[in-house]
Amino acid sequence: MKYLIKVHASIERGNVIEESGGPGPLFSYISERLHPEAAYGTPTSRTCWFVADVDDPSVLAEVMLVATRETGNEPSFTPVYTLKEFGGIVSRALGGVAKAPRIG
Repeated sequence: MKYLIKVHASIERGNVIEESGGPGPLFSYISERLHPEAAYGTPTSRTCWFVADVDDPSVLAEVMLVATRETGNEPSFTPVYTLKEFGGIVSRALGGVAKAPRIG
């Protein structure tokens, strides 16, 4: 499954990361584990995003544990789909919604 993974450092941990030479080692580690198809950062906060296909939930747990330990925040993992895939998902969901009971 493809995920958008957001990693964001707290102020305190961000300061420690900067004093230790920057986030390069953490980003490298996460990239080695996820093999992302894309990675992004922003100059306006201590945040980066990775887009990666991850089939092994233990890799997600490992990245969560390491990122939480190093950044002081839990990363977020959002399943994402291409728009073509998403259209089919929504169509199937609407079929189920049409069959669901209405209360009230």
